[in-house]
Amino acid sequence: MDGSMDGHIISDMELDHILRALKPSDLEDIGGKAWIQQMSMLEELNVQAALEARDGLEERVRDSLVEHDKLGLVVRDMILVEIWREEIMPRILRQGQPESSFQLYMVLFNEANLCNLLETILFHGSTCQSLDERAIDLADYCMRQIHWLLSRDPNQEPSDLGRLHSNEAKLDTPLVELERHNNVIRFQVGLKCLTILRYLTENLEDLPLGVSTRMVITHDVPMSLVSILEEEPWTRERSGCEETFDGHQWRPKDEIQGIHKTEAQAWLALFNLLSRPNTNQKYEIHDYRKAALLRLLGILSRPTPMELPFIESFRKWLLQLQLGSVPSAKPGLLIESVAEIKEGLMNRYRDKFDSIASDQSHIFLKNNQELFDVEITKLIHTFENTAVQKLLKDDDPTHMDKKACVVCQSTPAKNRCSRCHSE
Repeated sequence: MDGSMDGHIISDMELDHILRALKPSDLEDIGGKAWIQQMSMLEELNVQAALEARDGLEERVRDSLVEHDKLGLVVRDMILVEIWREEIMPRILRQGQPESSFQLYMVLFNEANLCNLLETILFHGSTCQSLDERAIDLADYCMRQIHWLLSRDPNQEPSDLGRLHSNEAKLDTPLVELERHNNVIRFQVGLKCLTILRYLTENLEDLPLGVSTRMVITHDVPMSLVSILEEEPWTRERSGCEETFDGHQWRPKDEIQGIHKTEAQAWLALFNLLSRPNTNQKYEIHDYRKAALLRLLGILSRPTPMELPFIESFRKWLLQLQLGSVPSAKPGLLIESVAEIKEGLMNRYRDKFDSIASDQSHIFLKNNQELFDVEITKLIHTFENTAVQKLLKDDDPTHMDKKACVVCQSTPAKNRCSRCHSE
């Protein structure tokens, strides 16, 4: 996998092999050899999909995932890791202090990779439509991450990448280090989920009816999006200076031109839900919701949201709502669907969390970094590909320090992959 394949890191033959090799994981598998190998293959797909999307190439990863019916596997594996993070990891940590955060971090890294892969390939409506009923589980997953964004304590900023990469971080214990990695990853995943949610809202007409019901009735997504637009989790204030998260790190707000891409996704998703018949006819705008929606008029007085082409129409709709001239919802028969992936996994494992955590404690509490060495070496070779280096540079306006490890993103390294630890 050198840099000579015209922007590809995976040949057609390798892609076919990977797709045929992918199998649904079990909770017991996480941290084992087969799971680590599959994690590496999924990261290769993630990077290849990003290259294809950026360069306008034939999107082989997206098409192959749909053709091999593996899109559901990506969603399922992502939810499986979420369950591991919520149920297994805390039980493991109650059994003792980890000698290294590396193995635990790699599991969290896998969840972020899967989310990033979905964010890349679901841009296309046909890919969204191929989710079918699995879109319900994906919508639920996105809302859980968005609720986390809204519930976090802004006074204990969880996404402080500067601290993560600072010399002070070298003094942190593995547990403190893990907590910081977890919060950084969850923050980034939450922002990505706003994009995925927007893609789902654009394709509701072609998804099962239960998906739209889930969004406007079960989750009340419009109200969550209003909160996101008001709280702007991609911004913060530090030492009297306003900062914006650019996808990689926090930068002074005045260095970011135009509307933040995550804010744009939130406006698009909200507009889709309130303007399309299959959702607005189900969504009753009572006094509480009306008051919340009308608060958006204050945000629309700023110049940046007005850059979006549909915003003027949305502003006029809000003014009509203010005057009481928006037609009331006419909810008919509501179909409540079940999130089959999450519910099925919870039913299967609910009584096994303690035993799985006990079985996996030796993997994650000891410094078993060598278990990952082969696959980490493959990942490093992937990131050293010329096309991938250009992708990373183009995607990061600050051109992060090239000496930072491409796997653990630490500079300098401490309890990370064997290669960056040695450099």
